Amino acid sequence: MSVTETSSGGGLQYEVGFGFLLDEQTEMSDEDVERAEASIRAILEEWAAEVLDVARTVVPIRTGRLLASLQYEVDDAALLVTFSSAVPYASFVEKGTSRMSAEPFFLPAILASIGEVQARFDETMAASVSESDGDVEGDEMELEIDDVELGMDFGL
Repeated sequence: MSVTETSSGGGLQYEVGFGFLLDEQTEMSDEDVERAEASIRAILEEWAAEVLDVARTVVPIRTGRLLASLQYEVDDAALLVTFSSAVPYASFVEKGTSRMSAEPFFLPAILASIGEVQARFDETMAASVSESDGDVEGDEMELEIDDVELGMDFGL
């Protein structure tokens, strides 16, 4: 999994990408691959909605504008979930400034659920592989956790 954060004009965006590694000997029928892909799409959608719910419970509220702007988008094909807010001050609230303390809402919600989403993916892939060849022993199934990159892009 990789997490990339960008801030532009005060708006805020986190892209969370997932990747999978399967042992080369793992054979899956087309039907099993389709079933696994459908399960993965459902997991991504459920996970993104859960992260957004958590972020909405911890985001500070003064006017409700920031809360109302929180959203996510799931790109099934790329295994990518984007969490964002277009409110100009969103990144200042999330990360703080020299004059105000950070009150993070997106990143803690994302990071708190990494283990849970990994377990869901592992279960799905294990079930798909076992349905295909009846033997999951020796097959590698893992969520690839690459890095957490927190860069800033101010659009200059």
